[in-house]
Amino acid sequence: MLGFLNIMVGLPIWFPLLFILLALVFFGLYIWTIYQNKKWNPEGKIFVTARKKGNPVLCLFAMNGFFDFILGEKDKKGSPIFKHDAQHLQGIRFDPRLQSGAVPKSWTRGGLEILWGATSSPFFTSANNVLAMKTVLEHVRANYPVFKSLSNQEVIEYVGRNRSDLPHDCENLVKNYDLPIFPEKDAMEQFALDYRSALESSDAGKSMQEDEIQANTQNALKQYIMDFRTGYLAKTIQKIQDEVLVMPVKSDRLFSFTELYQNISSAFSAIDIQNFLQLFEQLARLNDQQKFERLLMMISAIGFAVLLVLVGVYVVGLNK
Repeated sequence: MLGFLNIMVGLPIWFPLLFILLALVFFGLYIWTIYQNKKWNPEGKIFVTARKKGNPVLCLFAMNGFFDFILGEKDKKGSPIFKHDAQHLQGIRFDPRLQSGAVPKSWTRGGLEILWGATSSPFFTSANNVLAMKTVLEHVRANYPVFKSLSNQEVIEYVGRNRSDLPHDCENLVKNYDLPIFPEKDAMEQFALDYRSALESSDAGKSMQEDEIQANTQNALKQYIMDFRTGYLAKTIQKIQDEVLVMPVKSDRLFSFTELYQNISSAFSAIDIQNFLQLFEQLARLNDQQKFERLLMMISAIGFAVLLVLVGVYVVGLNK
């Protein structure tokens, strides 16, 4: 120890000052590096943590075009939903890796899994889904001008409908849109003549005035046109469904995940599902509380019965 002190005493006065200066320089560089990383690479910590822990990175898009990278953590291992982050995640996000028919996985070259989703949806998607949607829309717009008055969201919605629902859904579509679909003029005239002839020869028609016959014929003709338009639309959508099933997806193009979520409709948003889950948890807690109260009442009843038995035994013993 004395030898070390002797060495320090023998050094020039500027040496410790130089040491302190170098320490301050290195400390300043360290702080500058942290500042630069935080300013120019704020997502870096998320990717580093994800690689270390083996978690996926959630890339969530907003409808305004912005998106966030979020660490895909969970409160419990094996949970079907990701950990709720009040600052970034509004609502529930389901883990697609635990669902049947999960979306295709996306990986970086270093083996980091990326899940693509939206702030408004509880479900994730993939690049294949976006490209498939664009392919379907381009096919419909290029070959079926009858749907030009429908939005992209409505086109995707109707092409994805079950065939058993199409007659009813297409009837609503005809009522809401003035689609350019009509039977041929000769067919409509022939229908009106046949209906009028059948009505006039019927017992009910014989007692009708001319204006009543004309009104009934016009109503029947309107229903005939409605049925024709509904049937035409249903058959057309079925044809589109058959075509897109075997159609190759065009992948040689740029795309945006925001397009997908702007053009699809969801019955429930991420916030809706979170509210539902909270409601279910409250019901479960209430159910558990009711079970506990019933158990407590049962224990109290048994205890009271045991007490009565003991009192009875004690009284019998005193009488003896």
